[in-house]
Amino acid sequence: MIEDRAIFILPSMNPAALEGVIQADLLVSFEDSESKTEVDQKIMSIWDDYLARAEVGSPETSFFNLFIKNVSQAQEVLQWVSGQPGVKSSRVVLIQERFELYTSLNAELERKLQGMTSTPIRSSHK
Repeated sequence: MIEDRAIFILPSMNPAALEGVIQADLLVSFEDSESKTEVDQKIMSIWDDYLARAEVGSPETSFFNLFIKNVSQAQEVLQWVSGQPGVKSSRVVLIQERFELYTSLNAELERKLQGMTSTPIRSSHK
């Protein structure tokens, strides 16, 4: 979707307002596509209860947004992922705040909508 420049919406949320969970981003790089597919499936299966979003379309990397219980669990996820065959590197980032850029998104949507309406529609009826 990203490569084809599709627009998709992510929910707005404030990580600082979360209680009882921590938002964490997991980025994984792989040695080859075969191991990537296998590890992606394992992550989505084993960590499913904590998984909010997964972006697995890239041939070399995968991104997972998790809601974990505590900092120790972030380390547990990282150690497990790092130990999987075919994983070149991995990292977990704990999310404390999020910046949303609605102005640029709105401008892009407006530009696309104007482009759609400025093209005349031709009728095949005579």
